[in-house]
Amino acid sequence: MHPELYLSYALAPLAGVVLEALVPIWWLYSLRPFGLPWHPVVYIGAAIRSCARRLNTATSSERQLLVRGRFLIVAMAIASLMLGYIFFILFFDLGVAGVILLALCYTLLVSQRELHDRAAKVFTALDKGDIEKARYLLPALVGRDPDSLDEAGIRRAVLESLAENYSDGTVAPVFWGVLFGLPGLFFYKMVSTADSMIGYDNDSYRHFGRAAAKTDDFLNWLPARLTALLFLAGSPTKFSRNWHIVRRDAPQHRSRNAGWPEAAFATQIGVALAGPRRYEGKWTSDGFMNAGANSAPSPSECQAGLRIYRRTCPLLWLLLFFSLWL
Repeated sequence: MHPELYLSYALAPLAGVVLEALVPIWWLYSLRPFGLPWHPVVYIGAAIRSCARRLNTATSSERQLLVRGRFLIVAMAIASLMLGYIFFILFFDLGVAGVILLALCYTLLVSQRELHDRAAKVFTALDKGDIEKARYLLPALVGRDPDSLDEAGIRRAVLESLAENYSDGTVAPVFWGVLFGLPGLFFYKMVSTADSMIGYDNDSYRHFGRAAAKTDDFLNWLPARLTALLFLAGSPTKFSRNWHIVRRDAPQHRSRNAGWPEAAFATQIGVALAGPRRYEGKWTSDGFMNAGANSAPSPSECQAGLRIYRRTCPLLWLLLFFSLWL
């Protein structure tokens, strides 16, 4: 193989991530060629749902559910790692076509542009005074009850989603893809999808989904803190002060990881995020990220959040470019 092709394989992840940000392909995800969904996460979710239906039974003991949940994650981890390795070998033998397919895997499995565009749509609806449309659009971004949120709550929820989901949906898959290639990328997306489906601390999944939640926490520990640093890098003159706030407030979040990107994002905008919120009909007692700042983001502060988000994406690309040469 020519040295230029080796270089192309090294740069394929970067090309895929940049392509996803620049081209709004996410609206194609709802298309069903030949009557079938084509996005790979749909099939990951279907496999998890099928297994959960068979393994997470009401007649099982807590210990049985814990063991079955661990078995599911181990089995799917092996499958995703093997699939990633097989795909990479196949791509490597396809030359230029393989480089393009490798890049497209990263394009499909990160969500910079989709997250930004969905958030912008909610803000646009609120700016036009259409809070009902904003509530209708909100479930694509957050899991809480939209009917329980006023305009300030919706704006705050969207900003929190931009921060947390940038970490989970872009930085983390890129991080594991850089470390372990396509197998790492596939493995992370499998765990992340499992956590979003069964990793809940409720009566249905408290025991069966614990392994998914704990594995997701582990995989996101470093990426969450890296995301916080990327957000803070946009204001280097205020880095020390803002880093102190992040370290102070992030541990007060209900999630051991989400507080880091949310606190960093909040300091950049100048608002307070998180705080008490309602999930599944229950109120949580989360602390505020960037506590003491305004907790009712204005339209201009929401637009500032989008600008900060767009500014941070190229910083990740630059970091990815240099990491590929290590």
